[in-house]
This record gives sequence, C-alpha cells and structure tokens, in this order.
Amino acid sequence: KSKHGVIQANNQTFNKNELVKKKNNELFGEPWVSCDVCERWMHQVCALFNSRKDNPNSEQQYVCPICLIAESRRGEKERERDAAEQAKA
Repeated sequence: KSKHGVIQANNQTFNKNELVKKKNNELFGEPWVSCDVCERWMHQVCALFNSRKDNPNSEQQYVCPICLIAESRRGEKERERDAAEQAKA
C-alpha cells in the first residue's frame, strides 16, 4: 500500500524518500565451487555450498550433492550385500 509518501508492506512502514530506485540490469558474478571428487564446477548455490561451513581456503574436501548421492547409493548397496551374506551364513 502507498499513502502520502509512505509504503506499507508486510507490517512494515517505509518512507518513499528513503528508497533508492534501481534497475535490475547489474551483472554480478555468481560464485563457483569445484567438487574435489568429480571436479565438476557448479554455482555455489546450486551445489548447496555454504561458505561458512565449507571454507574454500581450508584443507577440507568439498563434495558436491551429486557425488554425495552416488556415495550414499554405493553405501546402501554394500549394506544390502553384507546383509545378504550374513543371512546366508
């Protein structure tokens, strides 16, 4: 809503004269990250990269969601195989 130089939205009030008019034409480089397992490059947001948790300057390995899922599936198959071998014994 707009009324007499004031805008109200989401239970907040903003003075129009304090707002800055901008265009949505600025180009900002999207940060990228490389997976240490498959070496794929992807946008940090697409790769679920958290710069607070996954520091790119640390020695800690970064593993992308694709590799994490593949690793999880391999683990499930190994657990199923182990369970089947134990059932035979």
